[in-house]
Amino acid sequence: MFKKVTKIALAGVIGVGTLVGASSLASADLAAEYNSKANINFTENNEITKPVDPENPDKEVDPEVDPDGKDPIEPGTEGPLSIDYASHINFGEVTISGNAETYYANPVKVTYDGQTVDRAPYVQITDNRGTKAGWDLQVTQVAEFKNGESELTGSKLSLKDPIHNSMNSLDGVTNQDIEFDIKGQAYPVMDAAADSGAGTHTNRFGEIVDGKATSVSLEVPGDLSIEEGKYSTDLKWELLDTPK
Repeated sequence: MFKKVTKIALAGVIGVGTLVGASSLASADLAAEYNSKANINFTENNEITKPVDPENPDKEVDPEVDPDGKDPIEPGTEGPLSIDYASHINFGEVTISGNAETYYANPVKVTYDGQTVDRAPYVQITDNRGTKAGWDLQVTQVAEFKNGESELTGSKLSLKDPIHNSMNSLDGVTNQDIEFDIKGQAYPVMDAAADSGAGTHTNRFGEIVDGKATSVSLEVPGDLSIEEGKYSTDLKWELLDTPK
């Protein structure tokens, strides 16, 4: 009973205060009125976005530089929808074998905050268009691995176990395994549906296990004629401005 009475009394006090305030405002005369504005002017973002750590996307990184200078890392593309970085894939030095073999890629080294860490090869894109229209990232192995006139005919490069990361929402972005069965054909890497994919997104292929990126592999048949020397191929990454 006591609690009920207290609540009623409090409500009465609040009601009186409200009426007094309203009465004071009603009796005041307006002396002047003035309008001002608040503005912000957006322009298209054409800056090149730096690579970030695929495990800590809030950290900008410096990827390792090719030691012999023969395979420099390209700068990111310009424009509001951009490919910022794609790792070189290096399987290192291996001995020639007459058997079918599977080789695994070396880690990619990136440096931030004074420390260098190993990461699986990855690709990074940024959507600064502000439209949330979605996008589609594809990659093509242009040709067979070659060393002069010698080719690793029938070899298969695979990029598996993709891991998507971003400081923005991960919803609406999908990725998939890639097996380059047909050279010269584009394969889907990562796709953002409409109303998703804004900001910077990384896609790394697996984890580092025993010093190797075990989700990035090269299968080489055992019946090839292989010469000493460096075999290489080009990967062409293409970013389309609409989802697939």
